[in-house]
Amino acid sequence: MEARRPARATSAVAGHPSLPPRVRRAGLAAAAVFLTAFFFVMSFPWDRLGDVTAARAGQLLGADVAVAHLRTSWLPLPGFRASGVRVHWPDGRSLELDQASVRPAFSSAWLRGRPALFVAVAAALGTARGTVVTGGPPAFAGRLGVPALARLPLATFVPELSLDGRADADVDLRLLPDGPRGEARFEAHDGSLALPGLPVALPYTALRGQLDFTDAAWVEVRSLSLEGPMLAADAKGSVGRAPLPQLAPLDLELHVQVRDASLRPALAGAGLRLGPDGAATLRLRGTPQRPLLQ
Repeated sequence: MEARRPARATSAVAGHPSLPPRVRRAGLAAAAVFLTAFFFVMSFPWDRLGDVTAARAGQLLGADVAVAHLRTSWLPLPGFRASGVRVHWPDGRSLELDQASVRPAFSSAWLRGRPALFVAVAAALGTARGTVVTGGPPAFAGRLGVPALARLPLATFVPELSLDGRADADVDLRLLPDGPRGEARFEAHDGSLALPGLPVALPYTALRGQLDFTDAAWVEVRSLSLEGPMLAADAKGSVGRAPLPQLAPLDLELHVQVRDASLRPALAGAGLRLGPDGAATLRLRGTPQRPLLQ
């Protein structure tokens, strides 16, 4: 006679087989880990973490940072979200962030011993989303969005410069004591541009540029183009280094095409000589404070 195999244990519900011991042990271990993590999260002093995080961010920015509210997030990696963030610099400048999210970033910088954080911030000035690398010269690679360029303090660096419109930029920059290094690409739409020496602001439909920040120059303009109903322009060249941005030496080659004849007298008064077709190629020298057309 054949030996009968022992019957499999069944559960009391619908006669289904009970879980194997190995599965039960794994389930109990997982439940223990989950409960431990749950009670850890519930009892962790997140308010103190907010203070520590604010202090670390203040050291990185050289400013006082205060966080009103802080809560945790778990996906795709553990991190936290803050609201009511205020940043105040010793020179009186300040910045308020509506929301800020921070978590570890998937970055090879960790292999070099440099912490990398994914950061997403939103403020009245604009938005930023990308990776911040610390543990050395701070670096940021990501995307910036500015809904109103007129809010940027550009006139602080270039007197009489005014820029309006909405813009997005992809940047990859390292912040060194003497200025940034890296590259940026930006595109702005539906705004206006006012330049030193011009009595009128120039409306544009698109303003695009590719910029390099190098050791040799504060910024090298690889390409810069403006498309508008009154004027189209292209530029390339460099803005050299100086103790103050207003004194930086300019070396830019400009090509201008006037599309609105009513603009010609204003440009002629600014020293721009146009050909019969409304076009001109010229050189911009001097400094942002005192530009010279040649």
